Formats: sequence, C-alpha cells, structure tokens
Amino acid sequence: MMAKDPVKYALLLEQVYRGESVTCPECKEAGLQHHFYASRKDRTGFAQFHCPHCDTDAHLCRVKFPDGVLTEDI
Repeated sequence: MMAKDPVKYALLLEQVYRGESVTCPECKEAGLQHHFYASRKDRTGFAQFHCPHCDTDAHLCRVKFPDGVLTEDI
C-alpha cells in the first residue's frame, strides 16, 4: 500500500540522516526501512521507505542528499 501522505516521510529524513531509528508514521511501529538512491554528480535522487509491519511504502523524488549520507548510485 502506498502512503497517503508522503510529507510525513519527508519530515523523517533529518532523523534518518543522523542515523536515528524512526517509527512508521502510519502504524507507529519501529523498524521503518529506507533506501536512498542518488546521482554521484549532484547527489539528487529519491528516497524509498517501507514498513514491514503495515506494508506501507513511500517514495520521495527529487531529494537532494547532504554529503556524508550513504546513497546507492542511479
């Protein structure tokens, strides 16, 4: 199921960048999974979130990742 309000996930980005564990905005369970994908050139890409508890996914596009945040190449 896709998230109804992806803004809730965008608000979690700073916490994830700091390496903090975050809870799912939908079901409030711990263990929200994330993957970041970005271009090496300008570090712009997308963030993918998945909750294994409520099976909700969120996709944030056009994310500018700060230096030091681990991303996979696109």
